[in-house]
Amino acid sequence: MSILALVTILAFGIAVPVQATGNMKATYIAFDGKQYEYYSKTISKQPTWQHTAYNKASSTTQTVKYNVSREKYVKGSVSTAAEFGLMKTGVKVSAEVGVGKTVKESTTVTFAIPPKKNANLAYGSQKVSTAGYIVTYSRGNVQSKKAINGNWTYSAYSSMTEF
Repeated sequence: MSILALVTILAFGIAVPVQATGNMKATYIAFDGKQYEYYSKTISKQPTWQHTAYNKASSTTQTVKYNVSREKYVKGSVSTAAEFGLMKTGVKVSAEVGVGKTVKESTTVTFAIPPKKNANLAYGSQKVSTAGYIVTYSRGNVQSKKAINGNWTYSAYSSMTEF
């Protein structure tokens, strides 16, 4: 293109076609389905057994074993496996048992108490408590909301705090 042509285009405001870079199309993603949306989620430890072990007077490590038990459970207003599946996916925490189940588990825990120390020992369940809604969507729009809450265990824990 010559300089005279460029000056003419600029002076008279003649439109020059420009090719767009990239995809300029708007996209629409329709969502039909259900999902759990929570407004409250608490992860905590629920001790079912606690003990204080004394080894302050000893110069050797003391190994102690205790038979302990805890419950694995799913409780709350959740009533079906499908609803519970949505809840677990929504809060990203698995469960040890199914909806409405309570199972007692017994085991043996072992602790090593260091010399010249005492220790507070604990064993129990790690649990999640959540409250929210199962929301039904159609074409991305909310169709209905169902209030729902749940409490469940997802693993065992044991702890030792020296003093």
